[in-house]
Amino acid sequence: MARRNPRRLVALAVLATLLGVSAWSAHAYFVPNEVRIPSLKERKRPGPVIFSHWSHDQYRCFVCHPTMFPQGREGFDHDDMAKGRYCGACHDGEAAFKSKDKKCVRCHRKAEKH
Repeated sequence: MARRNPRRLVALAVLATLLGVSAWSAHAYFVPNEVRIPSLKERKRPGPVIFSHWSHDQYRCFVCHPTMFPQGREGFDHDDMAKGRYCGACHDGEAAFKSKDKKCVRCHRKAEKH
């Protein structure tokens, strides 16, 4: 049986770690700061939600994607959130402010211009 070179194994481990970190960093770099989420029922009022990834940056992508927010969904409404889906999974009044707290502009706001 051939002996393994411990230096080579350490070098490979370091290389794999660096590649993983750089791939994660590159992925995070391309995440849009704000995402416009249309509402299914409230077409005109109060308007779409402007979701900020960076105001939720204490969470990692896999916390919400793809389980709570699968790609390709057109939007959702307050009924969905009241059932604990989408934003309502966290915005339940305990983990985060309740989605129906009557302060619509917290979520239904204009996108920031960069």
